[in-house]
Amino acid sequence: MRGTGIILGGKRIAVPGVNVVNFLDDPSVRTPDAHTNPRREPMTLIVLHTVDGRLGGTHQCSGASSRDYTYAHYDATAGRDASWDVTVDTDGSVIWQNDPLVRFTWNANQVNPRAMGFEMVQETDGTTYACQYEALARVVDVVTNAQKIPRFIPWYQGAPDRRVFARLSDAGGAGRGMAGIIGHRNVTHNRGPGDPGDGVYWALAEKGYVPVDYEAGQDRTKNGRVLRPVDIGIASAASMAALLAAAGGACLALSTLVPSGVRYAARATV
Repeated sequence: MRGTGIILGGKRIAVPGVNVVNFLDDPSVRTPDAHTNPRREPMTLIVLHTVDGRLGGTHQCSGASSRDYTYAHYDATAGRDASWDVTVDTDGSVIWQNDPLVRFTWNANQVNPRAMGFEMVQETDGTTYACQYEALARVVDVVTNAQKIPRFIPWYQGAPDRRVFARLSDAGGAGRGMAGIIGHRNVTHNRGPGDPGDGVYWALAEKGYVPVDYEAGQDRTKNGRVLRPVDIGIASAASMAALLAAAGGACLALSTLVPSGVRYAARATV
């Protein structure tokens, strides 16, 4: 079926070029209410996942798939202490199964009160797809625009950052004062580098999302103040890098991180 888009705070928002079916469009899409909590803090982080957490290659696109429905149903009915907000299938179709401004899901441990979670379906060998990245990026574009979340992505030594961040630990503040698009692998040692893998970050970087070293504080000003989403909004990569530089940050120019003509699919296979 054709969906009407994402739901934020009870409001439907269309996502250009992506078929997003939400829980109001289709009664078969059940919300994972039993495994959510009321949202009390601002949502500043988007956490990316893959369903199996396996590293694998990247292909262009799968055939038609309905596994997004299967996983969304599992999310709502499995009876385990885990849940997420959005499922992105291998053909680029999307199920939106929770309103993250009303309730937060249990997708990233101690970070949950400040986050929402995206799950990407993958093949048993860990394969993900370029059309998935495209669909996810367009949905994330709309969410970051609506919520004024800065378009930062984790980067370290010239590549997507696979480290677990001290700033996301309970002792480090559990993500308070952080904003952007991180991976489940950055939150816990219990998930490997395939959750969500590197390919999606190369794709986001090519779309202008700004790579920063969170552990080095590149998302902060020289005085230690965390850059607020309202400071950055949905500015271009160039203007965001200029803002960071003016604030004393150490963010590198995007062109030094993603060479011209290098496609993310070529970078995704590990």
